[in-house]
Amino acid sequence: MRLRIHSLQGTVYDGKAHRLTLPTEVGEITVLDDHEPLISVTKQGLAVVEDTEGKEQFFRINSGFLEVKPGSEVLVLAD
Repeated sequence: MRLRIHSLQGTVYDGKAHRLTLPTEVGEITVLDDHEPLISVTKQGLAVVEDTEGKEQFFRINSGFLEVKPGSEVLVLAD
């Protein structure tokens, strides 16, 4: 999937990813390729990105939004 994570300071991740796990208002969710389209509010916690090589990266987020678009495109806007 194509993942972009933007914060108030700028883009913190822009590339391909195998998995994204992050906290939302309804609980922690994991997004994989071909996930159903979704818009959700994120909450404070840790976002975990697993890239296509299996390496994990961790990002501390506060409030924000998650959008999963058709075609495996994912956008996170977070503080």
